Amino acid sequence: MDEIILALLILIVICSCLFAWSRNAALKRWFGLILLLLCNLVLLEIIRMMTVAPDARDGNGNPAFLFYLPAIYFIFKFCKSLFKALTDWPKWSRKGATGLMMIGLLVFGCALWQQILFAATLISEISQSGLSTPQKQNTLYFNYWNFLICIGLTFVLAGLKIRRKF
Repeated sequence: MDEIILALLILIVICSCLFAWSRNAALKRWFGLILLLLCNLVLLEIIRMMTVAPDARDGNGNPAFLFYLPAIYFIFKFCKSLFKALTDWPKWSRKGATGLMMIGLLVFGCALWQQILFAATLISEISQSGLSTPQKQNTLYFNYWNFLICIGLTFVLAGLKIRRKF
């Protein structure tokens, strides 16, 4: 697990350098998006690492609370930047916008289904252990499936805005 965060942090440093040195506005926008994506992944991974297993007994508090607001901020900032990048791209057609909406709906639907399955599994594991503490529920709301739900909705909304132009 620590190797994943280390690798993501190294990629963040590389993207930060490329973002700072890039003179092209389009490249700078995409490096910024990649940088926000990596920050999201690091925060979600830290929250996942600090989540106590459903069958474990632990009473050391919930340090993952410190990362909730930054995770919400970075997810919002990423989706906002992705929306702007998609809608500002000048080469969209009506079919392309429809395809973008379809991809967004597919990502949204699959991620929502996986989130429902994940939540049902996690809740049943917690109820079987008999100890329901906030430390065990961190990943219920802050996980990769919710992040993909936000990305899918961003694609749908971007496709709707692009279709309105035609």
